[in-house]
Amino acid sequence: MLRALGVEDADAVYAYARDPAVTEFVTWEPHTSIEQTVLYLMTVETAYRDAGLLEWGVTLAGSGELIGTCGFARLELDHARGEIGYVVGRAHAGQGYATEAAAAVLRYGFAEIGLHRIEAQCVVDNAASARVLEKIGMRCEGVLASRVRIRGRSRDVKMFARLARAGEGHG
Repeated sequence: MLRALGVEDADAVYAYARDPAVTEFVTWEPHTSIEQTVLYLMTVETAYRDAGLLEWGVTLAGSGELIGTCGFARLELDHARGEIGYVVGRAHAGQGYATEAAAAVLRYGFAEIGLHRIEAQCVVDNAASARVLEKIGMRCEGVLASRVRIRGRSRDVKMFARLARAGEGHG
């Protein structure tokens, strides 16, 4: 399930956002304090009100436990294009939750926002993320050399994309 995030989620977000194994391939630094996580969540709450941020908490349907986030890292409505991103805590990795959440965000982008193209990037070494993107029907379009810097090191990324199918988006 996807839902809005709030400062009440600080403990759950901090639990995975501080984990070096979870943050190995992301461009943001691991959280070093619960206060940092609260500030992040306050920014998210403000963005919901002011900018219509489209990032949601990923929760387990039965318990409601928050296990990660998924949403649009970037939207370019003038070009009917968006970029999705996601992260799931280590205890829930490899169980299909990122795939399910990313698929829901992809459907939302095409059906509700009217996007024509949805992109995602993952560090070349992040085979698990590449599998998620392939499972949701995205195609690797190539490798972008030194596209991102993570912990001071330039990293190559794979660029994935999917175009709206008939009836999904604006076309």
